[in-house]
Amino acid sequence: MMCCRRIQKIKRHALSFVYSEEPIVQHQQHILYTGGFEVPIPWQTIVPNHVIIAELIESISLDNVVRKYKVWHAGDLYIPPSDVQCNTLINTPYVTPWIWIGEDDNDMTNKLTPFLLAGNRITCELLEKLFPEIYIWTYMDSTLNIIDFPEEGITIECCPNSKLSDENAGVQK
Repeated sequence: MMCCRRIQKIKRHALSFVYSEEPIVQHQQHILYTGGFEVPIPWQTIVPNHVIIAELIESISLDNVVRKYKVWHAGDLYIPPSDVQCNTLINTPYVTPWIWIGEDDNDMTNKLTPFLLAGNRITCELLEKLFPEIYIWTYMDSTLNIIDFPEEGITIECCPNSKLSDENAGVQK
């Protein structure tokens, strides 16, 4: 056990020459078309109908890689978050709105974890685009009740003690 710790410490020291202690943030736009024509979406644009933008945010540090998606729906103002905002988003604690989500025996809870980001709105349209094999979405809330997923979606809320505001989350209408 002691040997493993020494090797890990040496490895971390060697890697610290290549990688900085601060996480490196990268983001990449993914456009999910729900119908209509495919057109590129420039930033500072109102997201058109039948389009969902899911921007992959990766925070890469020496010990950890975090991958989350920031989501914009039709009618939202698409402004990609800055690197500072990305770090804030990734590190902001959120309230998970369900214990389980999926359809009957299809548990999709872990597959939706990258989309659990404060300010994101998870809608039926997004779920149908991500997982077309599931038709009727249900979830188990904190009271252990099975509930049909609402058509308008569920917004991922910040934990009550966090300081994230809507403008820091990149949510603008």
